[in-house]
Amino acid sequence: STWLAENGLAWIGGGGLALGGLLIVAYAAQRGFFTPALRILTAAATGGVMIAASEWIRRQSRAPGGRHALAAALAAGAGAVTLYGAVWAAAALYQLIPLPTAALLAVLISLGLLSLSLLHGEPLALLAVLGAALAPALASPHPWPPYVQDGYLLLLTATAAAVSARRRWALANLASLLAMTVWALIDLVTGRETSAALLSAAIAVAGA
Repeated sequence: STWLAENGLAWIGGGGLALGGLLIVAYAAQRGFFTPALRILTAAATGGVMIAASEWIRRQSRAPGGRHALAAALAAGAGAVTLYGAVWAAAALYQLIPLPTAALLAVLISLGLLSLSLLHGEPLALLAVLGAALAPALASPHPWPPYVQDGYLLLLTATAAAVSARRRWALANLASLLAMTVWALIDLVTGRETSAALLSAAIAVAGA
């Protein structure tokens, strides 16, 4: 009950905020509001506002009596999830940008979110890892080219391991390793043995 009172509602609120960001993108697409380009820009702006708000909340939490660090981390995570959704929609739904560009933008969002986790703490690192790991799956039914996905996952594994090692975030590193293990199994099942081997080697190094 103590954990729920202090942290549980913040996690629920952050999850709802992230889901709301994605639903804004989906609803705008279904209802035909604005032009496709304007829908994407609106979603990206919404994600940016969430991240900016998270920084404001973080600074308030540093003031005397402030206790909003977790809320700040979750707001930043929700903003990043909204940006992931905007990138996915721009590439997969509207073909406004090519898939390699979408993959690069997803990489930049992931790296930016992991960088922000150095300010906000391990909860944001967890959201960063899980959101980044889901990004290639969101590209369905327009999957990333194999070389793009392999490079992205390898970079994510290395970055998450480096950030987790610097801050000694065992849980964030474990989440990264588990997510990458799932992708390695998917590669193996789909006949991409080389990709599975590369990712398995990266997992072994990151977990050492």
